[in-house]
Amino acid sequence: MSDFNSTDEEQEGTRLSPSRRNSRAQLARSASPETNADILESQFWAIASQAEGIDIATTANNELIDDESGSAESDEDDRDLGSVEASDSEPDLDGQPETDEDVESEEDEDGQLLASDRGGMAAMRMMYKDLYREQGMVSMATKAMRTYPEDGKTLDSTSFLTQATSYHILLSTHPKILHSLLEGTLLADADEDDDLGRLLHKIRVRAVDNKFPQPAIYQNILASHSKKSPTPNELFEVANIVEAYCDINRDHTRAKRIDSFKAPYPKHTGVAYKARKYLTPERSLDMSQQRIKNVESFLEGLRKRIAAIDVSERDLPLKCPLVEIGYTHKSEKRLDDHVNHKGSNYIMNLFDAASKVLWPGKYKIHQFVVFLCTQAQQAAVAEILFTRLTQCYMTNGGGFTHYAPGRSNSSARKYNDEGWERFWDWNKKIVDVGGNLQIEESKWEAYVLKISQERSHSEKIVDEIKMRIESIRERTLHCASMKREMGIYRDTIQSASNDEDPAEGPL
Repeated sequence: MSDFNSTDEEQEGTRLSPSRRNSRAQLARSASPETNADILESQFWAIASQAEGIDIATTANNELIDDESGSAESDEDDRDLGSVEASDSEPDLDGQPETDEDVESEEDEDGQLLASDRGGMAAMRMMYKDLYREQGMVSMATKAMRTYPEDGKTLDSTSFLTQATSYHILLSTHPKILHSLLEGTLLADADEDDDLGRLLHKIRVRAVDNKFPQPAIYQNILASHSKKSPTPNELFEVANIVEAYCDINRDHTRAKRIDSFKAPYPKHTGVAYKARKYLTPERSLDMSQQRIKNVESFLEGLRKRIAAIDVSERDLPLKCPLVEIGYTHKSEKRLDDHVNHKGSNYIMNLFDAASKVLWPGKYKIHQFVVFLCTQAQQAAVAEILFTRLTQCYMTNGGGFTHYAPGRSNSSARKYNDEGWERFWDWNKKIVDVGGNLQIEESKWEAYVLKISQERSHSEKIVDEIKMRIESIRERTLHCASMKREMGIYRDTIQSASNDEDPAEGPL
């Protein structure tokens, strides 16, 4: 097996390879992690990195953290997961987040009105979309990988390898999928766009291949069978049920119904039901206080999100459903486990079960494989990157992510170079990476031209202002000169008047 943890000297040698640095064609041909990293060190990347203040000479140490205690097949770690919280700081936008007056209800393809998000989460989504549209993937990836510095516990977000990997991940993502992820509408888009639906099916088939299953990033989405998100009022109702579930002294009958939705089923006893399956780790007999705390944080974030939505829209489906992003090297098993609530995300499972107790047969967890890894280091970075871009954190009401992404990806190390080459060759058949790069370069060139024109326009305005200042200065000097001349004239008149003999009088 090949170890993808190359030394600092090897990484440094890779970055300084002049024969590959400016080769665009190799991006579509490259298979190894070293070659892919080289291609990304193009002039295009360097300019953007310098603009963002990134030191691309930073070496990458231990970019992937082995976390055998929290494998990719289990989200059952109950440590304090504060680092997963979404940032409360305002995004770096030219304008402020849209207000109730700025936003109107949106429509889906069928003309059905949708509820629009406001507040911090919506502003973050808008920031990423604006960066992608105006400046391209480099700026968006750079911003996304620097937004949450607390994830430095997972990897060095400012290192060259992390930044380059995040950029290559986006270049290797199909544009249709990336667009839908940024919009938060992948489920609806896949239902309405046949090409996107077929593409997602093809990717999933590749990921679950029996002989060569490919490491992948997936998305879970809570929505109805008709592909619609629950309404804000429905989500609020489920939140109340979940809150009651967390109190062992309340609503024992409904709590037992929730725990009976999936195996293992609760035992029938003659006493009040005080067990809580979704709050109790599999290898424990006691409820986890950390789980209760995380569920409460999720409910707080969800209610805050709902409160920011206009009251008149709260009976409309949300445009962006609740989602979760995850990594796995066994997609078929992992996705099945999520559906069956086995070693899965307990917050998502609890919310799923509670919604089914309220409305049997209405809502379910939809699943898509959205990205196929072609390098070992992509596993951790891609999970972090897509979690941030889709804003699926438990604390902002965007989704169910409670365990810091990028910490349980050690299975990506099991593949050798031949395996990664096979994965890369297949990925090139569905994603035109070279074409994506050309589009990005064109986008960046247009942005640079725009900035240059704005700068030129600004310089012209500055020159005009300078000319006006100079004109005012000259006029001021002229006025001062006139004032002196008037003073001299007045003194002359006064002097002449004083020289007259008053006794003579007029003739």
